Amino acid sequence: MKPNDRRGYVHESDTKRAQEHSSSCNQVEKSSLPAAVDFLFRSTEAVRESRRTRRDIFNIEVSALREWGQASGLILAALELNQFTPVSSGAEHEVMFDPEGQRAIKITRAGAFGHSVVGPGLSATPREYLLRWNFHNLLFGDNAGIFGLLCSEASVQCVVSQKWVTAHAQTPTPTDAEIDSFFRDLNFEKISTVEVPAFYSGALDLVILDAHPHNILRDEAENLVPIDLVVGTPAPWTREWLGLDETSARSSITP
Repeated sequence: MKPNDRRGYVHESDTKRAQEHSSSCNQVEKSSLPAAVDFLFRSTEAVRESRRTRRDIFNIEVSALREWGQASGLILAALELNQFTPVSSGAEHEVMFDPEGQRAIKITRAGAFGHSVVGPGLSATPREYLLRWNFHNLLFGDNAGIFGLLCSEASVQCVVSQKWVTAHAQTPTPTDAEIDSFFRDLNFEKISTVEVPAFYSGALDLVILDAHPHNILRDEAENLVPIDLVVGTPAPWTREWLGLDETSARSSITP
């Protein structure tokens, strides 16, 4: 996976400001991830225990995330991203490359926070999205963190920084058998009752979705590296869809 050569124009003073922000963010972004999760949990606990709709909870979490970003000094100007090289555009993120920090910069789509393990076609809430990256760090040894937030009156977009993975030159894409073995070593078993690649750990009560080869790279050292998986605690719909036991143990991993 290599960045392309497209670059946005940016004034020299803007570049300096962006680089200063990048330097400071690189020091705090990983620690900011659990801090943001904790803030959203505390800010919305009463709402989640009420009978509010999922859309209500989503909107309240967006407001809480905006508040946290402002208090943490992590609100970005869009021009600050012009220092990075555009790489790809997918259903969940715009992806850019930070050549100085050797990082992938992933920007959520406006009005959404990636896929969810809760139900078909649903966006994750902000807290679910950030928990997903926290699980990425804990399960796969990643070092993803929050680079900042892009805020407008209508939406909040999360900008995540993740280590850049240089793919193996000859065999960048692992086989299905290699992926199955990789997750089995982490005590995740493949769910054979669905057509999409899905894995589940009963010990952790966590499900991994979107585990197709394009989201798992073989790096230059021939290690398999997940780069963008959907991880979370399965909701009732997901349990039924995957045929999971309703009495599965609750997650013993601390997000």
